[in-house]
Amino acid sequence: MVNVWAETNERGEAILFAFDYPGACGWGPSWTDAVNRLSRDLRITHTWMVSHGLYCPSPVDEFHVVEIVPATGKPLECDSEGFFNWDNDSFEDGLLDETVKLLSFSRQDLLRLIDGVSDDVLDARLTQGKRTIREIVDHIAIAEWWYTTRLAADPSRARPWSEYGADVLSRLNEIRNMFLHEFVPMLRRMSDRERQQVFEHRGERWTAKKVLRRAVWHELLHLKQLYRLVPKVVSAVW
Repeated sequence: MVNVWAETNERGEAILFAFDYPGACGWGPSWTDAVNRLSRDLRITHTWMVSHGLYCPSPVDEFHVVEIVPATGKPLECDSEGFFNWDNDSFEDGLLDETVKLLSFSRQDLLRLIDGVSDDVLDARLTQGKRTIREIVDHIAIAEWWYTTRLAADPSRARPWSEYGADVLSRLNEIRNMFLHEFVPMLRRMSDRERQQVFEHRGERWTAKKVLRRAVWHELLHLKQLYRLVPKVVSAVW
């Protein structure tokens, strides 16, 4: 049985998560579509975890819905804003260690995937309005910076993301160094009360545990996207 947390809206659109499978999610215009996508993604996640020597339970197609919250984002664009009871709990230092390990493996895979890829491929836009590979990589970097600002009363006081790195790859590296050497140690020093503190920005609620969950989910979401996209772009350009 796979535990599932869900966001749904009045149109029936849904985005589903399985927190026991870091990064796994499914979304679609209906509950059935979201479940089918989640089922596929569970297997992808399991394969990825095992490939890095990480424990991950074998996925099954039996689901137990733990909690459903209103989807205030855009589920069809995989835009999540949900705040679950799971996010409201404190966290053990082991979750920080697991997060760092997952992000290190995802970053290794990302860099390996784009290593040696030409500028023509990085900047090719196959579909109008969709991000190029370079733009996806930059989005990953900027989002990681953005997550670290969610636990401040006034996020605008943080160092701007534009000050990190003169190009995409250096920004990716500098923001990750900030995340590992400034943000994670800050979380480790937090008291239990601080670890449960809730911040609200533009109607969305955040805790440290939610930030860690979202940081892993977001990078793995786009890593999977790049695995699908890079071969298509390479074949189209070359």
